[in-house]
Amino acid sequence: MIRIQPGQHVTIVGQNGSGKSWMGERAFALAWPRGIIIDHKHESTARGYQIARGILQFDQLWPEVPRVIFRPTYRAPREEIDLVLNRAFYHGNTGVLIHEAMQLCDARQIPPGYQRVLAMGRQRRVSVVSLTQRPMHVHNTVFSESKHFFVFFLLLEGDRRKISGFAGPTAAGVPGQEFGFFYYGPSMTDAVEMPPLRLAA
Repeated sequence: MIRIQPGQHVTIVGQNGSGKSWMGERAFALAWPRGIIIDHKHESTARGYQIARGILQFDQLWPEVPRVIFRPTYRAPREEIDLVLNRAFYHGNTGVLIHEAMQLCDARQIPPGYQRVLAMGRQRRVSVVSLTQRPMHVHNTVFSESKHFFVFFLLLEGDRRKISGFAGPTAAGVPGQEFGFFYYGPSMTDAVEMPPLRLAA
């Protein structure tokens, strides 16, 4: 049984269609009594969440509405997302799902709000679940602050090499089953292969 404590961070990586978004919403976001889904693609329809388009709508809902899908505007998406992450940090007791970390940071820079929730969120019981299909283009803080890794199929050698540095050499392999994945957690020295998740619809 995998146990993720409030304030612990999670990284989920894999190619498009590998299962990471499904896992992020079903296994994490739907279980949170208070949560924010950062939805860059404007595709999330998680049950029990209200949609906020832009920071003004978000501020009209949060924190009175405890579960919000945040869809940034196209004018300044990184800045708006960083404001939402700051709000989550200062409120505390919140889960945040970021559908594509690569849209928020790159290998050289990470916005201050994202840095804050990752480096100091545990004290305020803010858990961050970061998803990405290209780990080699994501800032190392996302990985170094995570306690749990779920690694679906990665095509590129650079992505496999990057994630193996944080989750062990096994995580650079290919899962034996479709929608299978590798898991790496606290006190483990290497990732282990897991079967596909079976969650109720």
